[in-house]
Amino acid sequence: MNEKEKSLTIRRNISFLNGEYIESTPKTESGIRKVYLTDYAFDMLQKKKQKSTSEWIFENPTNPLKHV
Repeated sequence: MNEKEKSLTIRRNISFLNGEYIESTPKTESGIRKVYLTDYAFDMLQKKKQKSTSEWIFENPTNPLKHV
């Protein structure tokens, strides 16, 4: 999350398949993108990040050192 720009950069996909998380790259070049957040969405993600016990905004509940 870029706090200065209030944006997120999408660089990968995470899927849940057969009981495990699988990380992959987007299917196309246009899948890698920057998303600008509304003030409300930015504030909500900022609050979630402050409560996180890891570097990830959405940490894995079974292993907080990993993302979801």
